[in-house]
Amino acid sequence: MTEVPKALTVNDTKGLIKMAVDPKKNNRIVGVHILSGIAANMIHEAVMAVKYRLTIDLC
Repeated sequence: MTEVPKALTVNDTKGLIKMAVDPKKNNRIVGVHILSGIAANMIHEAVMAVKYRLTIDLC
């Protein structure tokens, strides 16, 4: 979380981001879990990755 600008601004760098990836489909991102006090600010990027079927190689 130390790479997230909002986390640094509010001095809350504790948290966890877990990505669910499908190895049978070129490592496509199929889900994201975010546990953080600022998760609402980060979930939008995760939603776009799932919606547009991005792979972990592109992110």
